[in-house]
Amino acid sequence: MRTVNLFKHAIPSLLLLWGLISTSVFAFDQPQVYQLKAKQRVMILGDSTQNEGTAVAGHIRLADQAQREQLPDQDITIAGSGWAQHTAASLPNQINQFVKISPYNKVVPDVVILCHGLNDGSDVAKYIGHLRQAVIQLREMNVTPIISTPTMWEGLTRTKPLAEAARALAAEMKVPLIDRYAAHADHIIKNSKDGVLLPGGDPTRDGVHFNSIGETLSATAILQAFGLKPVWKNYQMRVGISFRHGAGKITLESENPSDPPGTKVTRTVGEWVSYAEKPNGSSYCLDDLAPIPAGSRITLTVEPAAGYKFYCWEMENGSNGGHEYTAKISFILDRHRHISAYVRSSNSTEIPPWAIKPSETKKP
Repeated sequence: MRTVNLFKHAIPSLLLLWGLISTSVFAFDQPQVYQLKAKQRVMILGDSTQNEGTAVAGHIRLADQAQREQLPDQDITIAGSGWAQHTAASLPNQINQFVKISPYNKVVPDVVILCHGLNDGSDVAKYIGHLRQAVIQLREMNVTPIISTPTMWEGLTRTKPLAEAARALAAEMKVPLIDRYAAHADHIIKNSKDGVLLPGGDPTRDGVHFNSIGETLSATAILQAFGLKPVWKNYQMRVGISFRHGAGKITLESENPSDPPGTKVTRTVGEWVSYAEKPNGSSYCLDDLAPIPAGSRITLTVEPAAGYKFYCWEMENGSNGGHEYTAKISFILDRHRHISAYVRSSNSTEIPPWAIKPSETKKP
């Protein structure tokens, strides 16, 4: 269980529509702050969490899917871009590349959501200064800016002053605000006991970057800010083999509850090579899985490459969602998921305790 720094702060919440492992997922009730119009383009700018948010089962992809399902005839797009380790100081470059017409951007968006702060450290004044200039620049371009508070960095303490300052700036400049910090804080507080997160309650895989819980929380806040519901007809899955060090193949079999009994669809999710073999060819998820109907039965099978060994499935990335130790697993798809097969070289000696099947753990 991950220990987090919590603060005494009551935040309104509502129960989301899906359950989570041994806990319930709650979401901050984000007020609507903007009404989307037909053919509008929304661009979300930020750091590595937004970069991951554009991948399958990421919050940007989830928000776009939900709005397309709920507003099918409006031709609205929600897209995004993020750069690893970037701070709010990178906003001028991001605006030049992804808001103005450039080789990276062919259409000026109507709305830009600013999602910075995780890498801005403790210099609140500098962070707010960069946000202020970005708001001014976007308004001069007739683009509607929306400020988002940062989420969490190994707990809530580090980003709390930045979130408070972002709220104050939004009020001062009359900028719409998406309070993703409040959404994540609400979830963490309600899924913690005595300052320790309960099993399955962590919305991150490493204290910062989101697992499917965190991605869904962020997508929920964005959707509610646009007056939409955090409801999906189909769920997204991010499936992969352990990043950089694993090699092998994953096969997915799905049974849609609306199809005749016994109807199955089988596909190869992707084939992974180790980072050492091909540094630029190893990716968390090589295949862009299309959304799968809710309630489908999913069967995943991993086949390690020669010289590699399968240890377990991480049922929610970050080792906080439980593990399965058989190469073939089956479950009902009742929410968006991030699932990873932990595979290492057969010669590897650095295997974390959670990856080893309990019955194989050596007793002292």
